[in-house]
Amino acid sequence: MREYEAGIIRTNHYGANTYLIDISCAGIAADVAPGQFVQVRVSMGSDPFLRRTFSVCGADRTHDTVTLLVDVVGPGTELLCSMKRGGSVSVIGPLGRGFDMDLGGDGQCALVAGGSGAAPLMFLSERLISERSRPVTFMMGAGTADSLGVISFLDGRDITVLTSTDDGSAGFHGLVSELLENSIAELNPAAVFTCGPRAMMRAVAHTAEKASIPCQVSLEERMACGIGACLGCAIQKKDGRIVRSCIDGPVFNADEVDL
Repeated sequence: MREYEAGIIRTNHYGANTYLIDISCAGIAADVAPGQFVQVRVSMGSDPFLRRTFSVCGADRTHDTVTLLVDVVGPGTELLCSMKRGGSVSVIGPLGRGFDMDLGGDGQCALVAGGSGAAPLMFLSERLISERSRPVTFMMGAGTADSLGVISFLDGRDITVLTSTDDGSAGFHGLVSELLENSIAELNPAAVFTCGPRAMMRAVAHTAEKASIPCQVSLEERMACGIGACLGCAIQKKDGRIVRSCIDGPVFNADEVDL
């Protein structure tokens, strides 16, 4: 883990309030694994004071770039997404523990994302294919079709993409956890990976458990320091132990944590 000055290469808008930002950072691009995250200082001043935490959405070792998925939810993320090519940000990373790409052996993987939880799973999907030659089915759920724009980031890849919306405006009409439940017997995945709202991950983990399929979850906790000092992201495991999501996770086996 190191601090880098990363240059803004491009910012692309993907509908609603979602952006993909490519930054130049050779150190992180070379080492980051799917499921790990970075912390970004979006201003050199004191406002906003805290760094913003983002799961890495992609990394290109050849071109030394890292891709971040950013939802504009406040002044900090709005400032980041307004930065132009040539600007720079201070980035600390890579941080945390990522996914086990060998979970379940070498069979098919079902990746189940909700909202900005798509970020680490998009990165995971690319590496599962390129480094493990595992088939991938990527499921993403959102409230409306407008919030699914970022899924086009996967265009051109050898990935089966399934979508769901709460209002039925695109894909399956219902929750993405229901989409998994309805299709898991046909897909018969060897492993399930999920990231998104806690209730969604709870339902996904339950479906995987019923089918006796190993499942990993990426917990999207609020992280102030990212290095285990502030204890702001502490969670309780099923055995009663308190762990810190930022250094013991954010990825855990689903049967370890109380969702």
